[in-house]
Amino acid sequence: MTGPGGTRTERETEWADSRERLCSVVGMERRYPAGSNDPG
Repeated sequence: MTGPGGTRTERETEWADSRERLCSVVGMERRYPAGSNDPG
């Protein structure tokens, strides 16, 4: 989160957060294929 005077708007921050979450999910799926019960 950027403080006052930051260049990021709330919308941009939400988009970045959602994109990072999506990337992490894709990475997890890539590391652990669907159907795999191995937690890690």
